[in-house]
Amino acid sequence: MVDTINTTLGEKVDDAMLETGTVVAAMIHNLLGEGAVRLYRISDFFADKPLPLFFPWRPQLDPLQLNDDRAGLALDSLWAAGPQKVFSAVSQRVVQRYALDLKALHGDTTSRSFYGVYDDQDSTVPQVTYGYSKEHRPDLKQILFGVGTSRDGVPVVAEVSSGNQSDMTWNTRWVKAVRQQLGFGEDEPLVYVAESALVTNDNLEAVAEAHIDFISRLPERYGLAEQLMEAALAARKDWVEAGTIAEGEKAARYHLWETESELNGRAYRFLVVHSSSLDERRPRALERSAAKEAKMLEEALAELRRQELVCAPDVQRAWERFMAKQSALWHKLTAKVEGQEQKVKRAGPGRPRKGEEPQMETVHRLEAQMERDEERYEKEREKCGMFVLISSLRDREEWSGREILAEYEGQAGVERIFRFIKNPAWVGAFCLKSTERIAAFGYVVLLSAMVYTLLEREVRQVLAEHGEKPVEGLNRKLTHRPTSYAIQTALSPILVIGQRKRGQLELRPSGALSQNQQRLLRLTGFDDSVYYWRGKMPPLNPIYQPG
Repeated sequence: MVDTINTTLGEKVDDAMLETGTVVAAMIHNLLGEGAVRLYRISDFFADKPLPLFFPWRPQLDPLQLNDDRAGLALDSLWAAGPQKVFSAVSQRVVQRYALDLKALHGDTTSRSFYGVYDDQDSTVPQVTYGYSKEHRPDLKQILFGVGTSRDGVPVVAEVSSGNQSDMTWNTRWVKAVRQQLGFGEDEPLVYVAESALVTNDNLEAVAEAHIDFISRLPERYGLAEQLMEAALAARKDWVEAGTIAEGEKAARYHLWETESELNGRAYRFLVVHSSSLDERRPRALERSAAKEAKMLEEALAELRRQELVCAPDVQRAWERFMAKQSALWHKLTAKVEGQEQKVKRAGPGRPRKGEEPQMETVHRLEAQMERDEERYEKEREKCGMFVLISSLRDREEWSGREILAEYEGQAGVERIFRFIKNPAWVGAFCLKSTERIAAFGYVVLLSAMVYTLLEREVRQVLAEHGEKPVEGLNRKLTHRPTSYAIQTALSPILVIGQRKRGQLELRPSGALSQNQQRLLRLTGFDDSVYYWRGKMPPLNPIYQPG
């Protein structure tokens, strides 16, 4: 990665001036080792570290060279050369080196909030500004991160853009440039998987022009989504069981119903998906809506019941006017007109005469009743566990319905990158005033995410092979799918000590590595030699000095 960055920037290794690639590597070490990069303290982070193990290509690195001035200049160099160009160069090397699975590309966006003012920004730089906050902080300015991952979950395309850009317009520009970022030709097959913001008239045109197939969720703002769910419920006997996609006892079970239809003049494949694991928020919202409607209707009916009219047709017309104003979704309303004899109030004052017969009249009232429409309510509740996928992949032999669903569910890999980007421990990581440096540092964070996910991918890929025994993860629990965090947790207790001998420095572990640590190193493609070094004493680092 360091060589690729230096080559892309046209920089050469110079002992007098630390090249940008090494400075970027230092920031990544800092991010992955501590979680918060504060450029004014980057020298402190490396002051007590065995630098020859961190930078084997520059074992004589002086920690004082890793200062905030050099780090700031490195970010300036990245921005001047085009940080997206640098990221793409590294990405293409990674794709080739690790043979990443690019049968499908998973894309999505997230935002990152800032507390600064950031006035008078250059219009050519991604703007730190107000926009739709995915961190639920509309009071703060932000920037937008766009990330595309391989099927393995490794970020391979990325972009830092202005915080006020919508996902819909971002997708339009993204699909037009993604082939170039990946180094793909126009004839190479590419499937783009994205959330529902992809499905707009402009974006559907853009993916067609770019010869990109796609899988996405059909937004409910399209009436077609409702029609397809209704059709699927009516054809329940034709549902296909897709089983589970994720692992685990609580994994949701899916049923599918497929059809083809047109949208904006083009034919697409649609999958209505029913999940056994209902989204808890949607049924609760449905119940609140029904309860609110019931309360409103009951108040209106109570007022209507109090009305008394002599003429029965007048009462009936009052009911018809009432019903014309109502739009009850979850309740049925019924009423009947009932007559009741009652005394007519005397016109004059005083007591009635002796023997005077009271006059009687018949008044009419509405006896209105309300009950929940159980059939309609249960049908809508069932829709809470349904969603519609849209895809241009119409060859059912090459792409089965279950494969399309599994690919869409693979969007969780992008969400993991977002958790990495928005780690709350990194709140201080963007303590930069210049928007150019903020944008450039955003790409450094994305490169860190690439390294982080590659570590996890390599270990899991080997453990997935037949006959491989599990490793110890968190809390010594055996697993075939350890996270990068679990791998770091297992390796971080390894202590490296330094011993001076006749002007030479020898670095080695303080004790023997455990079997689990040795195995994890082997699974990552290394061995314990990464903890050993012998050579000329590096300068100035206090951990190498007597006393």
